[in-house]
Amino acid sequence: PLGAAPLARVPVVTATTGGALLPGVYQICFAFINDGREISPTTPTLYVTIPDAGSSGASVTGVTPGGTGALAITELPSTWSADVDRLLIYVSAPNGTVPLLQHQLVDPATSFTLTTLNLGGMHAMTQHRIPLPPGQILRWHSGRLYSVVGNFLWFSEVYSPAICDPVNGYVQFNEPITVFEPCDSGVYLVADGAYWLEGDITQAEA
Repeated sequence: PLGAAPLARVPVVTATTGGALLPGVYQICFAFINDGREISPTTPTLYVTIPDAGSSGASVTGVTPGGTGALAITELPSTWSADVDRLLIYVSAPNGTVPLLQHQLVDPATSFTLTTLNLGGMHAMTQHRIPLPPGQILRWHSGRLYSVVGNFLWFSEVYSPAICDPVNGYVQFNEPITVFEPCDSGVYLVADGAYWLEGDITQAEA
């Protein structure tokens, strides 16, 4: 298989005390990075709230506006595949929109507690991505790997051949694709008709 495989299941994250995290909603996701420096698609994003002290319905005792919260992570994978180099933990700022790299596990561990934030961490670039589906025809063109699956033409992210966008990373035709051949300036495709798709696939017009 290409690239790093994603985590098989989503770890469990709960709000707790004993750290310096401020109240707010945190986005959390996880990914593997392999020895080829390829990052897997992240897990589905979790949303965990560290409440204000005294807020109604608060489930964490002792969290104060000054920031004494923490995120307890459990059910991390106890074993990794042989090609995995590290497990990446991404967490957003409180009420933030982008998970940022906060910690890298270099060896398997089933639990970890995050007590502080690094707001300069790398963005979770493989968030909302999936592995490129395996297909009957595989071709490389202009920095993308293409995979023909029936009447679907899937294409990877640029220079990331193992992952794709599950929403915008494919083109669907009315009939199965039987021919797909890249050329210098585009690709030739046969499905319910013959198509010439010029330029980048995201901008091409038949």
